[in-house]
Amino acid sequence: MKESGFSALVLGLTALAFRVLSSADLSNDHYMHLAWAQQLLFGQLPGRDFVDPGMPLAYAISAAAQWMRPGPFTELVLSAALLGLAAAVTYLVAERLSGSAPVAIGVTLLEVAFQPRFYSYPKILVPAVAMLIFQRYADKRTLPWLVTLGVWTGLAGLLRHDLAVYAAVGISAGLLALRWPDRRRAFSSVAVYGSLVTATLIPYALFVRWSEGIAEHLRRGLEFSKAEAHQRIFALPPLTSFDFLAWGREDAAAFLFYAAHAAVLITIAILLGRRIRHSPEERAAATAATAMLAAYLAVILRHPLDARLPDLAAVVAIVLAWILGQAWQVVAESLKRGPTGITSSGSTSFARFGQATLVAAAAMALALSTARSVWVLEKLPEAIDNTGVYGGVNGMVDTVTDLKERGSVWPWARSWPSRELPDAVRYLNECTEPTDALLTTWPAPEYGFFARRPFAAGHAEFLPPRAFATDTDQQQMLAWLRAQRVPVALVNEPRREEFAGAYPKIDAYLRAGYREAGRFTIYDGSNIIVAVRSDLRGRRTWGPQGWPCDLEPVR
Repeated sequence: MKESGFSALVLGLTALAFRVLSSADLSNDHYMHLAWAQQLLFGQLPGRDFVDPGMPLAYAISAAAQWMRPGPFTELVLSAALLGLAAAVTYLVAERLSGSAPVAIGVTLLEVAFQPRFYSYPKILVPAVAMLIFQRYADKRTLPWLVTLGVWTGLAGLLRHDLAVYAAVGISAGLLALRWPDRRRAFSSVAVYGSLVTATLIPYALFVRWSEGIAEHLRRGLEFSKAEAHQRIFALPPLTSFDFLAWGREDAAAFLFYAAHAAVLITIAILLGRRIRHSPEERAAATAATAMLAAYLAVILRHPLDARLPDLAAVVAIVLAWILGQAWQVVAESLKRGPTGITSSGSTSFARFGQATLVAAAAMALALSTARSVWVLEKLPEAIDNTGVYGGVNGMVDTVTDLKERGSVWPWARSWPSRELPDAVRYLNECTEPTDALLTTWPAPEYGFFARRPFAAGHAEFLPPRAFATDTDQQQMLAWLRAQRVPVALVNEPRREEFAGAYPKIDAYLRAGYREAGRFTIYDGSNIIVAVRSDLRGRRTWGPQGWPCDLEPVR
């Protein structure tokens, strides 16, 4: 047990170090989460003052970290630490499932090599911890462990609402398998577990009812999901070659897509087969992990595959560990018998030895192909080089020092997610009040975070053409806008037609109440209009562009 804990600690710290050292910056999408976190620090409440997409605990954790030490570097380290924790937990789960420390180390390193996006840490952490708690419950079958399962699932729902569903699907399947064929006890344990999950979520549900209403909260969640509805997978990805040494990123993604689905079928076949006897605890754990993987495949996995496959890292690693453990069990049994002789069932040991050889070859091919695919998909040589490890200890220290400097000292210019920091960020920080809100008409939440200003209209970013385009949503946006002081709006001119088509009331509000005060160009060549409220004028100008600064009402 001590050896397992030590190995888990080493792997967790390795994962933390690798992710921090290899990842220079946060992705653009991560700033949407930081914008929500910053909104909390401005004293605004989810639901009441802005749209809560259904992940309050995730951005509350980020808000706490930003309160202690603002900047992208803090968020990067926080996310890497939680991914490191997930890796440590995955090792403990995988070692127990596979019965092999080397297999557990291998699949844990595979999880780390997937390099999930930092803000995706809940998708990695939730199933790993759920499986660890489930294994403890399966061993003890005591109420405290079942309570822990229910509480963790409830917390998963606060990290991201749908994660509670995936965890509950897996845990419920595992509970049924653990107690089967005693149906009464099986369904009773699921019912108690469900009650515990519900009880954990009651305080949050009461807050939601007060802040926006349960029905409205669910409706907003559905609206938010519309932004990604077009990413569903309706066509199978092509695999152009079976030579994994020649694969490019598209082939690697396609193989991992098929391998993840095949893993579900393989585990079901093993569980239904009679070749290997499983204890109730092992069968239940394998069932729970497989059900979670199936849920992830059904909902989480979508286009683009190269970005979404890493979200499956933990569940794939855990299921793969069990498959490899089962393969090794078949091989070990045949090695004990030897290649000659007659078994108790009358079959020749030679035939079973041949079958075991095929099983071993298939398992090895699966493991190597998966490892090769992740190597190619995630550009691991480049990621390893980024750590500075080839420069020894000094190289890695220099990498950390550089990361800390670029992401800890405002304006964090070198941490800007796309090329150079726009002058508009410094302008907003210097020429508007700290409580003034900012409106951007295209998905660019990083502007508000870097300028250290709250977002306006209740949305960290607008998501045209589908999400929040209803009249109800636009009326709520206008109500929030009128309750805020929004002296400056940044309008993406090439995308204005799309914005106006989805949110005509907001566009009309901008056209009627704001005037153009300047322009700048962003990384993709788009012209951004600096629009200032028509009833405000600047006491001075800012920068060579002469943008109005220190805005006050026109008298």
